Formats: sequence, C-alpha cells, structure tokens
Amino acid sequence: MFGVQYDLSDMTIQDTDADGQLQYCKTNGVISGFGFKAKFDTRDSNIYPTKGVLVRADYLLYNNRFGSKYNYSKTEFDFRNYFYIYNKKLLFSYQLYGEFINGNAPIQILPALGGSNLLRGFYANRFADNILIAFQPELKIKITNSIWLALFTGVGNVYNTLEDVDFNKIKTATGFGARIKIKDNPRMNFRIDFAYSNESQGTYFTLMEAF
Repeated sequence: MFGVQYDLSDMTIQDTDADGQLQYCKTNGVISGFGFKAKFDTRDSNIYPTKGVLVRADYLLYNNRFGSKYNYSKTEFDFRNYFYIYNKKLLFSYQLYGEFINGNAPIQILPALGGSNLLRGFYANRFADNILIAFQPELKIKITNSIWLALFTGVGNVYNTLEDVDFNKIKTATGFGARIKIKDNPRMNFRIDFAYSNESQGTYFTLMEAF
C-alpha cells in the first residue's frame, strides 16, 4: 500500500507548575502536515499474527504554509517479523522501530519510550526526544491451544540528534506474561504482562499484542 496522508491537531496543556519543566517547552498550538505512507504486510492477522512480516514507513512535513504553528518533519519506520519454530510450539517475533523528528516539534509529538507496547517496564512516555530507536524480541511458548506463555525484552533509547546516537548507552526492560484465547476467527487474546526495568516495573492487562 502506498498513499498520502494529512494530519491536523490542536494541542494545549491546561495546567503546569510555575517552576516545572513544561514552562520552558513548546506545548500549545495547531500542527498541520502532509506526507506519505507506505506499507508491505504479509502477516496472517493484524490482531494476533503468527507468520509473515510488516514493513511500514511514514513521512509527514509540518509547515506554516499548511497552517501549522510549528515547522518540522516526522519520519517513522516499523519492521516486524513472526515465525513458528520447534513444530509450532514456539512462536518467535521481533520488532525494530524508529522515529525521527527534524525541526522544532511540540513536546507532545516527540517520540517516547515506555508503556504497554514499547519497552514495557518503563512508565508510559518516560523518555522523550527527537529520535527514538528500539528493538523488541518476544518468544511465546505453547501450553495448550488456548494458553501461551510469553518471554520478552526490549532495548532502545531516545536521542536529541543523530550525532548523539550511541548504542553503548541503551535502556533495557524485560518480562514475562501469558496469552489467553478469548475468541477465534480471528483469534483474539487477553494479554497479561509483568515487565521490569532498572528503575520501575509495570503490569499490563489488554486485548491487543504489544506488536
């Protein structure tokens, strides 16, 4: 799939501390941008994939000529792969994700690590900056047709510029969980994850997979 896209948002933060960091951040105003979207998808399901790959790339340009208060560009890349091993008793998957801001974006738009999908174990949006790079592998182990156990980890970080990217300085989170089937055709699971990082931990209950 290849197409064009348009994004329009009007954002504001209503309350801030008088001496808080948000006093010095760009937070309010309209963003308006045009761009392109491309996707190649061979997965057998977008809810609970067990085989195939997803390659997705997005590019958006925000500019005052489009009515945007802020001038910047946003590039996003997402690669995912899924496959069975050991006679379909193990399901291995991984995600390589990158997001890049070039210019002066408001703080709400900055790529951020943490939460139920990206580096589980860190608080949602715990780290944010212009550049985000992350890698997440996950192994699911079949217990019964309806119950699978999951082992996962994630590594990544955020950076201000490309010159700051240093793969020797990465953040790591890991954990385990369970997948309980609640629906067939298409299959949908109840997801329980317990994740840990070097500064916090998280427990997640949801219907959708992390990726």
